[in-house]
Amino acid sequence: MSIVRDYWRWLGERLRLSIAGRSAFSLVLMLAVAGAVADAVSDSPDGGQAGGVLLVFAAVVLTGIVCLDAAVRGLRSTTRRS
Repeated sequence: MSIVRDYWRWLGERLRLSIAGRSAFSLVLMLAVAGAVADAVSDSPDGGQAGGVLLVFAAVVLTGIVCLDAAVRGLRSTTRRS
C-alpha cells in the first residue's frame, strides 16, 4: 500500500497534479499498459507492431492531462485573486 501512496504523492509533488488530474493520469496510464499487454499477447497478423501507436497516443494524452490540469489550476488561482 505504501507504493500506491508514494506514487500518489509523486504525482502531486513532481507533476503538481490535482486529485482529479492524478485520477485521470492513473486511469489513462493503466489503460495504456493494459492495451499494450493485450496487443503483445494477441495473435495479430502484424506481429504486435501496433503497440507503438498506442504508447505514443497514451504519452500525448498523459501530457495533455498534465497541461490541462496546470491550466485549470492557473485559471482558478487567477480568478480567486481578482
